[in-house]
Amino acid sequence: LNLWPGHPNALAPGKRPCITLTPTLVTTLGGDPVLGISVAGGDYQEQVGLQVLLNHLVFKLDPRTAVNAPRFG
Repeated sequence: LNLWPGHPNALAPGKRPCITLTPTLVTTLGGDPVLGISVAGGDYQEQVGLQVLLNHLVFKLDPRTAVNAPRFG
């Protein structure tokens, strides 16, 4: 979202803003950090972030493999 007139992501009627910030910090119940990730742009940011987290935390893939693993849509 941008307030500069003429910018491709400018605020305007009928436009859907594109925000590309999805920082995620996973902590223990005690608040100790476990993992931090962020997913770049697009309409599937939350789904991709969740799949990467599940790949790493549930399916025990190392971080590189968790990111590169095939995703379901």
